[in-house]
Amino acid sequence: AALAALDAAAAAPDRAEAAIDELRQLVGAFPQEPAWRAKLARIRSLEMACAARLGSRNVLLAPDALALLADLESETGVTAASSAWRTRAAVLAGPPPPAWACEHTVDARGPRAVLRLPGEPALTVAFRHVPPGSFTIGSPLDERERDSDELGAEIVLTRGRWFAECEVSQAVYERIAGTNPSVQRGAELPVQNLDWAQATDFALRFSTACSVTARLPTEAEWEHACRAGGLDPSELGRAAWYRDTSDDACHPIGRRPPNALGLHDLLGNVWEWCSDRYGLYPPTGASDPQGGEREERVLRGGSWADPARLLRPANRAALAPTTRSVQIGMRLVIVGE
Repeated sequence: AALAALDAAAAAPDRAEAAIDELRQLVGAFPQEPAWRAKLARIRSLEMACAARLGSRNVLLAPDALALLADLESETGVTAASSAWRTRAAVLAGPPPPAWACEHTVDARGPRAVLRLPGEPALTVAFRHVPPGSFTIGSPLDERERDSDELGAEIVLTRGRWFAECEVSQAVYERIAGTNPSVQRGAELPVQNLDWAQATDFALRFSTACSVTARLPTEAEWEHACRAGGLDPSELGRAAWYRDTSDDACHPIGRRPPNALGLHDLLGNVWEWCSDRYGLYPPTGASDPQGGEREERVLRGGSWADPARLLRPANRAALAPTTRSVQIGMRLVIVGE
């Protein structure tokens, strides 16, 4: 009676495979067995495919995810698992166009929204949506060049956010702040030589000017976004500006290929201030961590002057918030929109 559910579009009974084996032991071969085993094989294969494409660690909606989910529901009907995967698919598809966007598109790297600076029709900042999800912050014990403060922890990010495609340019910084602290000048170069207070102040000024809620990313948000799609170390020379590729200078933003989310220059060009104070990761993991208690602030990503070993997604720098350097810049995120 329980196994008869396999004749309809219904959830597979508990221990279905074991139940078929037990029934065969009791009655021998029976007519329904081949069809039931074939259906269970299809269900298990589709469940594995949906889990791989729609799990909490995914950051992009795979092109075939919705079709696979529809195929699964044609076999099982709507179940608790398929409903949860549909919810996750909607999250990965991204929110509707935000009110501040003058342009909104969706491509293979997910949703993209462009903000036009008030009074400057030619001056825009593009953002990519990074969905909520979970990941392991830090590095495995066998990663080369790892540091002792990178011991991995399970992190859950409960809110999506709009991550700037590129580091803040000097043109945007000067338009909002009315000044430019950079040493190496150029409108499309990343702003440099700003301390943590200047970076956070700029985010507040940007928020007011553009009617958004912008801030520096947390360290966890930064690493989550940086890890999207992964990066083979052998590809670093093509993907980042660092000591071996930079000709001893920073470069215009957005000239290196983006990662899977469409974000440029997360590794290299300039270090990026995060909002966090520095501290060790919580050993039991955390949801939406906000950093430690030490006075130093966290920077991520490495710069044009650094060796390749510093351009790892897990690598952390902790400096006094008053530190200024031609190797330090910033990136914005917009939240709650």
